[in-house]
Amino acid sequence: MRVRLGLGHMARYLPEPIGIKVRRCIWRGLFKRCGRNLEIFESVVIRKAENIEIGDNVTINESCYIHGRGGIKIGNNVRISPRVGIFSFNHRFDDREKPIIEQGFEKGAICIGDDVWIGHGTTITAGVNIGKGCVIAAGAVVTKSFPDYCIIGGVPAKIIKKR
Repeated sequence: MRVRLGLGHMARYLPEPIGIKVRRCIWRGLFKRCGRNLEIFESVVIRKAENIEIGDNVTINESCYIHGRGGIKIGNNVRISPRVGIFSFNHRFDDREKPIIEQGFEKGAICIGDDVWIGHGTTITAGVNIGKGCVIAAGAVVTKSFPDYCIIGGVPAKIIKKR
């Protein structure tokens, strides 16, 4: 069996601080747009990077999974905690006569505003817009959009209060 490994995969497990520098160099060339001071920590998986735009001063912590099939835009000064999943597409499953694998996908762009903090273990689904200055509590499942300066939490996520 032959295994093909890309540069992003090989750099995934390099320890910091050298690993952060190497990953920054590799991913900068793969993203649709990439700002300054990007930090990507160990074990981050990124798919369809050519559909992802990232602003300045963004941190993506350990073990995150980001899939850009439907397009993702991450603003400036965003902090993404460990084990966050961001999925800009979803499987179709309306036709009970067909296996789900044969029904294709629905794409939905995700936009994460400036100065957002996404807590540990959060999942963000397709078509969601998260406003400027939002804080998303650990473990939230974000299935709808939220305005600026909200504190969001729960399954499914809702506004806990305004900042």
